[in-house]
Amino acid sequence: MPRCDNYNKRIFQVIILSFCIIFGAFILSGMIFAKESIELPFLLIEIVCGGVYIGGLSLSTRIKNIKQLLFCILFSSLLISFATRIFFLDYYNTPFGLAVDSYRYDIMVIPLLEKRFSLLSPHIETDDLGYPYILYQVYQISGNVELGRMLMVFINSLFLIGSSYLLYRLAILLGFSIREAMIAGGLYGFNPFLYITSSVGLKEVIFCFLIISSFYYMFKWKLKKKTGSFVLCLCFILSTIFFRSPICLLLLICMGVCAITTDSNKKKILNFLIICGICSPIFANYILESFTGISIEQIMTVAHARNGAVGSGIMDSLVQVLAALIGPFPNFFRLGQYALLFSGGILLKSILNILLFIGVWKVIQNLNYRFYPLILYSLFGIISVILAGVALDMRFVITFFPSMILLSLYAIKGIRKTGFFYTYLSFLVLVTVFYNVR
Repeated sequence: MPRCDNYNKRIFQVIILSFCIIFGAFILSGMIFAKESIELPFLLIEIVCGGVYIGGLSLSTRIKNIKQLLFCILFSSLLISFATRIFFLDYYNTPFGLAVDSYRYDIMVIPLLEKRFSLLSPHIETDDLGYPYILYQVYQISGNVELGRMLMVFINSLFLIGSSYLLYRLAILLGFSIREAMIAGGLYGFNPFLYITSSVGLKEVIFCFLIISSFYYMFKWKLKKKTGSFVLCLCFILSTIFFRSPICLLLLICMGVCAITTDSNKKKILNFLIICGICSPIFANYILESFTGISIEQIMTVAHARNGAVGSGIMDSLVQVLAALIGPFPNFFRLGQYALLFSGGILLKSILNILLFIGVWKVIQNLNYRFYPLILYSLFGIISVILAGVALDMRFVITFFPSMILLSLYAIKGIRKTGFFYTYLSFLVLVTVFYNVR
């Protein structure tokens, strides 16, 4: 049984203090130098979300057991999600604020309530079937669209605590202490992006639950060889095709790596993965197009159109690469639909990014093959958001956040000196300042 209090206390104190200083400085700067008028309610939600996140991380290092932690996550999620929804209803006179995709889901589902979901347009992409189907069922059961929308906020909160619990259990399966596992659950469960996403009616909370469930049952099957875990793993992986099909393909590859890697062949598998990574540009397009029907050329075309808002040529590529490696960057000076509200969540994620790469290096150095699927998932995630031009969009980045948390915790285990961390923070602050005043 892993010890409960076994964790690197000093590095977490540094992370918490660094966040408080940087977040506070940017909040004050935003109040003074913001390029658009940010009204008080938005600022209050931003501050509360950032405070809950760092407070939740601190709580995760002290709280007695996982049940208490999950209760705190549920309470925070319901409070912030419902408060934000009510504010949007009052301020915008619409339930989802400026979240365009949420209204698109509603437009797809509402006309079908008097019919059958199977009558949904055949031209809808597979990626858009999962969340609308859940909305359809909830709206049908509630018997009222407005009630169904509110019920979805509650359901998302339940999925969130389910994800936090499974991430906690996954961390224990990977050999972390109970305290480290609770920190993993807290880093995920208190993330304000998930609260705001729940409030504005987007699919990421449920989608991430499927991803975390896939990894949990993947490793449980690997360690305990139970058929039930294998079936559940496969079901969760296949279900992601109805949310974002490339993720389904990546999870299937991770499952294959998890299945074949053992203590006796871990070095050979690592070398094989490195060779595959180097050669991937040759066959990646064929695999992607065969599985998803989308070519890399199409992805690059869409990415170029997206990046037009950031810059052009070398500049947009540089921004995407930087955002994938150390971002996405928090937005303190512009409302940006609703991104300002969860700026604290993005900031803490950016602070932890350096630890992801240290964790990857330590896994390779120690040949810790249990983490190979997580490395594969994380690194291909970085490459995919760069190619797709979405490295600045937390909706795409959040799907790789759970694996990042686990690899970061693996790095933190062995860190004793923090000088490099302050150097990284200085660079991060500088880049974030340029991003906000651009």
